[in-house]
Amino acid sequence: MKKLLTYLVLFLTITRVNLFSECQLQDHKYAINDEDFRYLHYLKIENIFDSVTVYCNYGEFKIINGNQSNYLYFESVNINKYQWFQGDTIQGEDPIILEKSRTNSFTYSPNSEISFFRELSVEVPCNVEFPNENTDNLPWYAKAFIVPHHTILDNSEWCLQLRRASDKALLYTIDSVGILRNDDLIIAPHYGNEVLKMNHIRLLPNDYANTPVYLCISARRYGNTPNGMLLKLPPSHISLSSIMEYDSTNYLYTMKCNEDDKLFYDSVYFEKIIQYADSIYFIDSTLSSNFLDRIYFPDSLKGSFFMNRYFDTVHIGSNPTLVLYVDKNQKSSRLGSFENNHYFDNETINKRTKNSYKSSHHYFIIPLTFLLDNDEYFIEIYSLNGQRIMNIKPDDVYTINNRSNLKFYIPNSLAKGYYLVFLKNSKGAVITTTQLRQN
Repeated sequence: MKKLLTYLVLFLTITRVNLFSECQLQDHKYAINDEDFRYLHYLKIENIFDSVTVYCNYGEFKIINGNQSNYLYFESVNINKYQWFQGDTIQGEDPIILEKSRTNSFTYSPNSEISFFRELSVEVPCNVEFPNENTDNLPWYAKAFIVPHHTILDNSEWCLQLRRASDKALLYTIDSVGILRNDDLIIAPHYGNEVLKMNHIRLLPNDYANTPVYLCISARRYGNTPNGMLLKLPPSHISLSSIMEYDSTNYLYTMKCNEDDKLFYDSVYFEKIIQYADSIYFIDSTLSSNFLDRIYFPDSLKGSFFMNRYFDTVHIGSNPTLVLYVDKNQKSSRLGSFENNHYFDNETINKRTKNSYKSSHHYFIIPLTFLLDNDEYFIEIYSLNGQRIMNIKPDDVYTINNRSNLKFYIPNSLAKGYYLVFLKNSKGAVITTTQLRQN
């Protein structure tokens, strides 16, 4: 009897994850190599209003037939930079998003299924006041869509479509969801196929089996607002399908995994990244800046451990937070520069500034999502050995698609080569860092 009781306790301990948690660690997919990193990009299509943003987020398309799986990816994905595209301003179906949201072409066998991740939601900025009405008695599925009155001015719809590769003809609509104008309602009206579910499996039509096809998103907008939708392609270091789902217990969505689980899978990810980086370093004797830009560091200690494993550090000037990382084999074409607090931020890959300098025009452009109107900014340019070369104030500041752009004129007196650029505000605080190549 005592032996039987021991086996029972052991069985309950082993099955605890299945009984009391949705977190299945074996289902996690990590963005380690190029193929997985490309796959774990998500297509987020936003309709942005003054006080509210409505959006639909698609990703992780996988064709399943028995034990065979085919992982699809968006053709627009460039794994070496963070991307976004402005949609068309016309009413109805957006032709720009229709093309930019294409996956790679594929064929499937009869009786195949498709699995995918889809998040439909709204975002309300912190400075926007919510309705005064008592929302405690609303059903759980409505609380994810609470918005101020008269803030959603368009009807928005997103359809996942199957199209023939040869002529782009629409063959089948796999999924369709939408959010309507809310007028005097405090709930964003939403509709569609299993709208309050993020992880889906659907049967593909046998009529088009063995035909070369692709997937795309048909985004539609109907209303009086002048701007089109915005398409973003954010990556994730782990599959969102394995950690997110709508849930009635917290009124929005649950992270399937608790904090202990998160610590565990972040550690698994970091261990895999170290193994992969070691293999690259063993062959190339260096790590490219593109590879470094896409790494997610769970915390600053792991970030420091990683950088010190492959790089020597040189402090620049008197500021101890400004660090130049030089690879141990002195391959100068792949030097990186990072400001510690910025580089180890959890959203590094979304916040890193990308170099859009065009040498033929002698201008260096730095885009920022947030800029204080009453502050002043300037850049400091350093050589790779830490010598400050010059300070430059912006020649112009302009805004495109809700992003501020600082435009700096680079004089011809700056010699050819690579330089470190630190953007600072009037208090001398570093806003971001990047590199400049003078041709």
